[in-house]
Amino acid sequence: MNKRLQLKARCSSIKQLENKVPLEIDTLDLSGDHLVVNGTEYRIGIIQKYPNDQIPNYVKFELEDGGCFNDLNEFGGFCFDQNVVLMPGDIDLMKKRPNYPDRVIDESDIEKTEKEIEEYKKRLEELRSIWGKTIFSFDELRKFEIEFGVLADRPIVSLTELPIAPNSNEKIRALHDQKELILLIFREKGRLQRLVNFRDKIRPEYLVQLTIKSPTGEKRVEYGKYTGKLRESHKALLNFILGDRSCPITVQKLIVSHETVIRAPIGLKLRIRELKIVEKSYDQRFKKTFNQLKPILEESSIPLRSLEVPSTTRSIFNHEVVRTAGKLIVQWRRPLRDVLEIYTDLPIQRVITEINYTPPEHFLDFIQRWKEAGRPIGTHYSFTVFKRFPLKPILNLLQQNAISKGKNWVVIPFNEVSNLKVSRMASYELSFEVVELLSE
Repeated sequence: MNKRLQLKARCSSIKQLENKVPLEIDTLDLSGDHLVVNGTEYRIGIIQKYPNDQIPNYVKFELEDGGCFNDLNEFGGFCFDQNVVLMPGDIDLMKKRPNYPDRVIDESDIEKTEKEIEEYKKRLEELRSIWGKTIFSFDELRKFEIEFGVLADRPIVSLTELPIAPNSNEKIRALHDQKELILLIFREKGRLQRLVNFRDKIRPEYLVQLTIKSPTGEKRVEYGKYTGKLRESHKALLNFILGDRSCPITVQKLIVSHETVIRAPIGLKLRIRELKIVEKSYDQRFKKTFNQLKPILEESSIPLRSLEVPSTTRSIFNHEVVRTAGKLIVQWRRPLRDVLEIYTDLPIQRVITEINYTPPEHFLDFIQRWKEAGRPIGTHYSFTVFKRFPLKPILNLLQQNAISKGKNWVVIPFNEVSNLKVSRMASYELSFEVVELLSE
């Protein structure tokens, strides 16, 4: 697939021919500020042009991740509102249009930022004087940032909240604090440069950077002119890969997010087998999200082979697309006390989900309703229990009518043609599977 795209990019003479050959993709991830096709990541960002020997470390760190993913004004300030401007063909999955008021900058902002940088530097030197200086790679810092969200827009950590010699695991905490301080220094230096640019009317030169990273980690970088509209670069990339196709693109697994705008080519059609929806807030908007996706989905995509969704309410289970999926994976943001009732009548063969702790007697009712519904062989539901209560009492209760049993499983009668196997797959995971009758 990726070699095919490389050939298309290098040989314009075969571009038209390539668009006529059916395209099949294993995994298409459109969920973030990047595009991932079969494990190859395409990331478009904005970078400031520097002489090679004059690039500050905080800029190098940003370059390693692909640059800035928001549009910038002439002084390097963020233009967030440009990211939500829609173009023909776009699929808008965002919850709401954010409002970013213009910020007034004065000299005190610069002085405050300079002071914060000096305070962080001082604190860092104090830590290094006690624990020694550790050099962290950009990859180490990036992993730390992703895990702890250091560079998120939040109040600056007070120096008094970062003890030099914590009581527990002091060395690890000291390394943790050093990473955080380095990242905070990087963040504030970038902010300071933007403030100075605005004050002194400095207009840096910016480029669009396309970073292509293969599944093996091999990286290739290309550059282009920045026009002030990053969305046009995203649109051009998706047009190149997915646009102007003579037939629907077959995608085994499509990944999208509630929080993005998909810069889809006009007329794009995807024949998908699996759909995964990811988001940070777990807002319950499956119906709206799916309706927004409909224009790019080929009709034969439904029923889905697999559907993975976040949820906070029961209403999602009334949607036809959910009820007809071959496999359903539900990530519950908050537990519902009666959530087990949902799964007694759900006409889906394979379900992986989470539940709040439920008394063993409730599982007996769950099994009885499965019997009454005549659930077919192959029906298999796995429950991860939110609150970590022991699951052994449930197995003990079922062992009274067991046909066979083991340390972490029990087989009980189900109906004339099948049995039910209940297993503890992990410490807090319980599995119910309708199986064939045991042979004599």
